[in-house]
Amino acid sequence: MSKEIEVYRIIPIVGECYETIESTRSTGPWDNKKYYSTLKPRYVGKFLRSEPIMQMGEPSEVYIFYNDITNMEDTLDLSFEGTTCFIPVECKSLVKRKQMLAFSKSFKTDTEPTRELEDMSNIMVLINYHM
Repeated sequence: MSKEIEVYRIIPIVGECYETIESTRSTGPWDNKKYYSTLKPRYVGKFLRSEPIMQMGEPSEVYIFYNDITNMEDTLDLSFEGTTCFIPVECKSLVKRKQMLAFSKSFKTDTEPTRELEDMSNIMVLINYHM
């Protein structure tokens, strides 16, 4: 059995990134209910907007996300049972950029010519020196 994690029935904030997951269990009274899941969360990306729809004859809404891994918009239908939950996460493209920056910094040394180019006042001298 998978490890159970706490999940949240929240309304996503525009511009923030999320994983989605269906809750498998809840506890507590309706005004202080906590939700848990043993399922694997799915990254949906940055929340863009919600759009109203009719679901089984009842008004509902779908959430539109921009998935920065696939570079596509992803539409999420909320479950009729009300078990759709979200986990706020850091955007994957931001994580990827941070990892790439850390990786590239591991190769830099203080003696590299590119390090010297940070001092823009000497740029012409350095360009001429390397020609």
